[in-house]
Amino acid sequence: MKKVALVVSISYQEESKTAFLQALSEHQQRCLQTEAGTLQFELLQPDELSNTVMIFELYANQEAYQAHDQGSSLARFKEQAGAWITAVSVQQCLVM
Repeated sequence: MKKVALVVSISYQEESKTAFLQALSEHQQRCLQTEAGTLQFELLQPDELSNTVMIFELYANQEAYQAHDQGSSLARFKEQAGAWITAVSVQQCLVM
């Protein structure tokens, strides 16, 4: 089975930056520690977009991605940070 990658862009309210990034960092650590199929979860700060973060996520296969997508860590992150998010873009890719 092929690995699955996500490229995610999340914009958030500037005044919530510290709390948002803390919640996202905690989500990142939970995913890497508790989701066996999560291979990589990198947080990226675009140079010219101070209120946007990009995420590169790599999963062992489609089933691992689905487990993440339906898992408790993502639900917890959405509960913690959902009110601060102003836009989300997700691009799912198969690794060649």
